Amino acid sequence: MPAKFTTPMLIKLCQALGCQAPHKFSLVKQLRELAKSSDSELASVAGSVADQLQSGRPFIDSLGLAHATQRNELAACIRVGEATDQLSVTLRQWATMQTANTESERALRAALIYPVGLVMTTWISITWASWRLIPEIAKTYSLFFQDFPTWILWLLFLRQQIWWLGILIVGSMVLPTALWFRKQLPLRSGTTLGGFRRLRLEALCIRLTQLQIVAHRPVKEILENCISNTVPEQCADDENLTGLILDQYISHLPTEARMLLHFVESGLLSPSDTAEELGQLASLIECHANDASDRNVRFLPMLVSIIVGVVVLIAYIGLIYLPWVMLLTRIGEEAGS
Repeated sequence: MPAKFTTPMLIKLCQALGCQAPHKFSLVKQLRELAKSSDSELASVAGSVADQLQSGRPFIDSLGLAHATQRNELAACIRVGEATDQLSVTLRQWATMQTANTESERALRAALIYPVGLVMTTWISITWASWRLIPEIAKTYSLFFQDFPTWILWLLFLRQQIWWLGILIVGSMVLPTALWFRKQLPLRSGTTLGGFRRLRLEALCIRLTQLQIVAHRPVKEILENCISNTVPEQCADDENLTGLILDQYISHLPTEARMLLHFVESGLLSPSDTAEELGQLASLIECHANDASDRNVRFLPMLVSIIVGVVVLIAYIGLIYLPWVMLLTRIGEEAGS
């Protein structure tokens, strides 16, 4: 069994391999050189992967990446790199994408600091106000009337269950935010990804396609080499899934990239022109991914503020403002009669 390595360590390993000149050494020798010249943690990873390779394991299995989606993406990069003799380039591209995703996720988590503080402050404010003011409403009502109406009994019951009320208030604020936040983070398996991650995956697919176009690979082979982007490798040899797999891969390519593939296949564009267009398209999509990440960081506090504002409005109207209005209305009616 190969050792399981964390994604950050594999990113460092791929970055180190990506900085080495292609064709200079075999992959095993490159890993041995890294094991000698790197820090202790990276050296341990490089040495372990080299041992696995020497024992006959495929490179992707030697890396021991447990995350299914990331493993499929890296497998596609390795497959394309080996097919085009550009393994160092494709490893660097994968590491660059993962680094950008990690930074975006870190920024998104940092953006949670203000929303968490706002939710806690709101929770304390509403529960404290309910705990202090509901008895005052009941006390004021008892000065004028002997029997409590149903709505006051209901308020007193809520006060007795103040902790459950607090949990309900926090849940109503946290649940919508958590559902939105979950969509922005990677899944353990599957291909449903958040906005900036999907865009960066599209850019990676285009970069892989660009390398294969430069290497004059046929379009069918380009798609087959990138199957691992979307499904586990063990499904890649299933003939019954071939059409579905290709459709899933194509779904990660934007319309412009698909058109360019058709153009180069039909001879309307030269491979060099197509590769240049694909490179520009990948750069543009990467810019869109960065913009999407920045928008998420700005949008999260606004989303929480809107949700908290609605919860505060409903809570204060239902628990404080409306009971006082009903009490004063009842007193006015009794005084008028």
